[in-house]
Amino acid sequence: MKQKILFSLWALTLMILSVSAQTEKERITGIVIDYTSEEPLPGATIFIEELKKGDVADKHGEFSFSEVPFGTYTFTVKFMGYQKATQKVTVSNERAKKTIIRLKAEAQLLDEVVVMGKSEARKIREQAMPVSVISMKQLQGTVSDIQGILAKTVGVAIRSTGGVGSTSRLSVRGLEGKRIGFFIDETPLNDQSDFIDLNDIPIDMIDRIEIYKGVVPAKFGGSSMGGAVNIVIREYPDRYADLSYTRESFNVNKAQTVFKRNLKDAGLIVGIGGGYTYADNDYTMESPYVKGLKIKRDHDNFRKILVGGSLKAKKWWFDEVEFEPAFIDTYKEIQGIETDIRKAHTRSRLYMLANNWRKKISC
Repeated sequence: MKQKILFSLWALTLMILSVSAQTEKERITGIVIDYTSEEPLPGATIFIEELKKGDVADKHGEFSFSEVPFGTYTFTVKFMGYQKATQKVTVSNERAKKTIIRLKAEAQLLDEVVVMGKSEARKIREQAMPVSVISMKQLQGTVSDIQGILAKTVGVAIRSTGGVGSTSRLSVRGLEGKRIGFFIDETPLNDQSDFIDLNDIPIDMIDRIEIYKGVVPAKFGGSSMGGAVNIVIREYPDRYADLSYTRESFNVNKAQTVFKRNLKDAGLIVGIGGGYTYADNDYTMESPYVKGLKIKRDHDNFRKILVGGSLKAKKWWFDEVEFEPAFIDTYKEIQGIETDIRKAHTRSRLYMLANNWRKKISC
């Protein structure tokens, strides 16, 4: 009888201990937030050092651990861009609040990243043909017009008849005229006229100048068999604005501006740019007929206005539609030494519209 009583007491004790062991565990919940803004930090890692258990915060920055025995534990929390945090958490019957862990942001210095690549100018230089590529970054601030740039290139010469606005002729290795091609973004402008000349293009709008000596790539076409000069216009960022003005001798004034904006909601990219050049070209010279007689030549004024725009749409039926209108106005006075030339000038205007459509059609 006594043994039965002892066995019953022993069994009751085991049951009490078992129930006690089962109840001495608690579920832990918490959240990881930014120390300053208190915004949740989804993806933060939480690790309990004593139990070797870990969890990852969900999209709301929350985490949880089930059946954690009573006691005090060390929580280690990490998140990229933030300082590592350690926090003591006590688990007991009295604990019912959510654990809040705040992380402080820190500036991290990443290892150096080296991106290897070749610029478009370098790729062209490495082609198996005699070509010189002049990048505007190399000459920025050293020249004011294209004539000054080409004059620095071996085998290329520019012959002009006067000051700003005068007609110029391009010579490559002694060949000139129709044998030498003149292109802007691969568009031929062989016969330079009153509409546009080499020096009319603002330097700041140029990305690079490609000079082909002797061999002209087939993509240019035309009859320029002695060489070619291709001026590549800069591709501006989607949001860009620039305005510049220069003043030189003989009352030469040059101004240019570029504006570009990306209207993402409308699917449009709009841009406008232009240049204005004015020159008196006044100077004093010695008469070719009377020795010692000084003559002031003051009838050589020049004025040119260039305006161009671009409208590119990507949300129409085409994958990309682009319209590029342009307007060029030129006024040029003509000097003369002979007494029967009193006043003369030329006036020309050019209206141009280029367009381009792109559409991928799946078969």
